[in-house]
This record gives sequence, C-alpha cells and structure tokens, in this order.
Amino acid sequence: MNGKRAEGMLMRVLVYIWVLVWLGGPAAAGPWLREPGHGFASLKTEYDADSGDSYVSLFAEYGWNERLTLGLDMGGTGESMDKAMAFSRVALRWSPFDFKTAMELGAGYYWRQGMRRPVARPGLSIGRGLTVAGRSGWIALDARAVLFQDYPEIDWEGELTFGVNLSERAKAIVQIQGGDPFRSGRYFKLSPSWVWEWRTGRHLELGATAGLQNSKARAVSLALWHHF
Repeated sequence: MNGKRAEGMLMRVLVYIWVLVWLGGPAAAGPWLREPGHGFASLKTEYDADSGDSYVSLFAEYGWNERLTLGLDMGGTGESMDKAMAFSRVALRWSPFDFKTAMELGAGYYWRQGMRRPVARPGLSIGRGLTVAGRSGWIALDARAVLFQDYPEIDWEGELTFGVNLSERAKAIVQIQGGDPFRSGRYFKLSPSWVWEWRTGRHLELGATAGLQNSKARAVSLALWHHF
C-alpha cells in the first residue's frame, strides 16, 4: 500500500471516529481546560475558492483532571494527512491581572516537502472572559512553535480570537490567524464565523477566511462541534 493511499484511508478513519463520537468550544481552545471527565470534538471541512483545495480537520480534547487536558489535532486533504498531533495542556498558576494562562506541549508530525517530518509543538495560551454591550464574551491568544526534529527549522503559528454570545444558542467569533513559516513569508488571515447550538451540546459553525497579508485565501468552512 503506497503512502498516499494509506493516508487517504486514515482520513476516512477520522471521519468514522467522528461519526461514532457524534452518535455516542472553539477549535482554538485558549487557556480554558476541559472539566474532568468531559470532552469536546470538532470536525471541520474547508473549501478554498482560490486554490480549489478542500481541507478536513479533526480536533478533540478530554479533561483528564482539573489541571490537565489531553487532545488530538489532525488535518489534511482527501489524499494526504498534513499534520497529526497529540498534545497536553496544563493550567499555569501565574496569570496577569484577570487573565488565565496555560502551557501546551504537542508531539507528532507535519507533512513538509513530500515527506512526514516529526515535530514537537510547545505553545502558550492566554485569555479572559469579558462583557460587550451587556453580552458575555471572551478573548484569547494562542501561540505555538513547531520544532522540526530532523532539520534546524522552526515554524511559528497562532490565533487571536474574539467571541461574543449573541443569545443562549448563538455566538459570533472573529479570529485573526497568523504564522511565520521557516521556508516562506509571514502571513495573516481573517476568519469570522457564526455558531448555532441546534441541540444541547451540539453546534454548527459556518465560517469564512480571507487573506490579509501574504495569503490569497478565500475559503468557506463548515464545522460540527460536540460536547460530551
């Protein structure tokens, strides 16, 4: 079995896993940990009108205890897996002002230059709840470094997320996504979305992405969230 066929099968397996979870919070979770014994899963598909590419990602978290959350972060096209990461997030005791902070450490691989390359991915998250025009909301900054094991390269990536609860079932999210890959220029994207809880613990997210700097992205996305 060749590499592309194996990875294509793995992507289908991820979809099957999601269906099992479905029958049985935002992807960038910020510094907030999951409650012990509770979890979150998100399956997202994105279509880029500029390149014609489709991308599928799976993000899942589980609260191991009060100070530790475990998770998976995977994504790729229908033919190849671009990344597969397992990570842990630990709450930090020190936080400035009313912010919460957390440290994250991930390990897995990124697909680069036609090959699977092992990486470590440390990260830091900071955020806080807030009130906007009488409505509750939040702001969070997630920053990560992708350290490649076999080459002295570091990619930087992160998101600045602002969200507000429009009602008991609807929320609006605006996210600025950025990165500084070792082999290409710094980029920024704007990604607004609308989230609706159509059933307790289950949400539908509709979003769009547009390039701001060094990015030609013009994408639309659909995601399913499930809290369990």
